[in-house]
Amino acid sequence: MGNGRMKYGWLAIVAALVAMLAIPAIQRLDLKHSVMAQTEVAPEVITEVVIADLTQAGPGAAAPEVRRIETAGDYALATWIWGEAGGQTLVKLEADAWRVIESGGGAMDQTTLEELGVPAAEAEQLLQSEGETSRNEI
Repeated sequence: MGNGRMKYGWLAIVAALVAMLAIPAIQRLDLKHSVMAQTEVAPEVITEVVIADLTQAGPGAAAPEVRRIETAGDYALATWIWGEAGGQTLVKLEADAWRVIESGGGAMDQTTLEELGVPAAEAEQLLQSEGETSRNEI
């Protein structure tokens, strides 16, 4: 009878460990890497979303680094480098979570942002400080 309890005790521990390990995998699949947002824009949260999106195919030799985040309304534009490459990721706040809209190498322009659904005024704001020192540099 002692063996039966021990057996079920170990099964409960194993089940708990499997559940804990599965949670991050489930979160990575949720809405193309969305993360619950806070009431104010937190660069750490946007950075987490961007890095999760960039590394979804597997980790590279070096981790990507988010260098700048510009925000306007419900949108944020993160500028990143990863080894010798660099690019930008557009994220949008939807239902209290940041969701990746588009990510790629190189810089996005006004036309691209508008094609992705960003209103013209907000697209202009996101690009306004390109080439300047931003207050949002990480």
